[in-house]
Amino acid sequence: MCLALYRISQEALTNVARHAHASQATLRLTLRPGDDGDSLQWQVSDDGAGLGSLQVALQRGNGLAGIRQRVWALGSDLECEAARVGAAGPAGVCLRARFRLPAGEPCGDSHAFAAA
Repeated sequence: MCLALYRISQEALTNVARHAHASQATLRLTLRPGDDGDSLQWQVSDDGAGLGSLQVALQRGNGLAGIRQRVWALGSDLECEAARVGAAGPAGVCLRARFRLPAGEPCGDSHAFAAA
């Protein structure tokens, strides 16, 4: 799972650098304990130009399609939305996925890690 998360993050941040014209990008990983197993929420957001339609963006190149395939392979769905709803001008992009971690491998206390 670690290598897949690295590759997903790498591609998402590469897309921001190449296409978003953003001044800031944030990668966030949040571990959450749960009674039925722990989960890891992955999120990359930026303040750039935005995507428009996710379906159209998926057809333009391989980056987002590759991210979506890796997310699916880990048993989750890729969510995509504007980073700033109702923003005047560019709204940026927020990509998000939640992954279930195997029961019996607790993550301990909730931790959030952010890199900006």
